[in-house]
Amino acid sequence: MKRLLFASHTPSVNTEKLAAICAAEMLGYGDDVTLIHKPPLDVVSADGLACDGLVIATTENIGYMAGLTKDMFDRCYNDWLYHTDGLPVAFYIRAGLDGTATATTLSRFAHALRW
Repeated sequence: MKRLLFASHTPSVNTEKLAAICAAEMLGYGDDVTLIHKPPLDVVSADGLACDGLVIATTENIGYMAGLTKDMFDRCYNDWLYHTDGLPVAFYIRAGLDGTATATTLSRFAHALRW
């Protein structure tokens, strides 16, 4: 059984709908996937250490990831560093601008964590 962590920041009705659709699609891949779906504020280090893959959904605020998504990294980064190497990760961004700066920042976090 594979554990997939889905950390989704959903501050609006539209982002809640998007996350629900994504979660349903992830569950549609088969019975061998357990989906752990949490807002970034509820994600703890142990969640990332115990998962086999990670999907992070965030909004873009002033050209940067949502503060609660950044908070997740602030709290978990040091525990994940060197202990989650090779973790498959995907991001999606609900962009207010073009999402480029947010995508770049998330890619840097993923690179630093060796995902």
